[in-house]
Amino acid sequence: MLVLGWGPKAGVIIDEYSEYVLEGSQVDVVLQDPSAENLSEIRAIDAAHDRLTVLHHDKNPLSSEDLHSMDPFSYNTIIVLSQKPKEGMDPEVADAETIVVLLHLRSGRPAETQHEIHLITEVLNSDNQDLISEVGVNDFIISNRMVSMIFAQISEEPDIQSVYDDLFQEEGSELYVKPAKLYFDSFPVTCRFGDLMHHARRRGGEICIGVKLKEFEHRSAENFGVQLIPLKTETFTLGPDDALVVLSEDDT
Repeated sequence: MLVLGWGPKAGVIIDEYSEYVLEGSQVDVVLQDPSAENLSEIRAIDAAHDRLTVLHHDKNPLSSEDLHSMDPFSYNTIIVLSQKPKEGMDPEVADAETIVVLLHLRSGRPAETQHEIHLITEVLNSDNQDLISEVGVNDFIISNRMVSMIFAQISEEPDIQSVYDDLFQEEGSELYVKPAKLYFDSFPVTCRFGDLMHHARRRGGEICIGVKLKEFEHRSAENFGVQLIPLKTETFTLGPDDALVVLSEDDT
């Protein structure tokens, strides 16, 4: 995993990541002129984990030359965090720097890679989500909005916390976006959402809660192609690049 930048959440991300990876995995942290506190934190995280190594690289992700010297597309996962990790930073400035890093990545991205690359970033100001989606990000997190929504749900229905506790740990089921070709042999295929639920249940007891349509993945107005909890009678036409959103015990 390549981490571009740093911040209070970085340690938590790496801790969670370590529960899922093979022994011998590596996290490379790119942060220019880190403070003594940041360096100490990175070293402490490295020392705390036996299954992975955490290394710091003193380079500037806002510099295209420095960024591409890391050969970013050789990694499985790229996470973009704040380039100036400190409390009270203007969200607009942080998001602007994030967009610069993403543009550098897009300009140097090869047409094809030998493996799937997950590009993830945090958006501090939800008004910037359209800009973020235009620069090729697979996944982004609007952290303040997400946390507020979770708190609101738990305040209305406290029992739902047990569901989040199950989802946010290594054991138990997790949310996955799985390609439609795992469920169907030929395309296009047209069926109701209730039928998709049936196909998922037959495949190891998975629970289908939605679909992701490839043609809309860059359109914010279409929720980036994701539809959750549609009516069972709603009809979808899926191609090989579309996917089902499921609760499952693994990603296979």
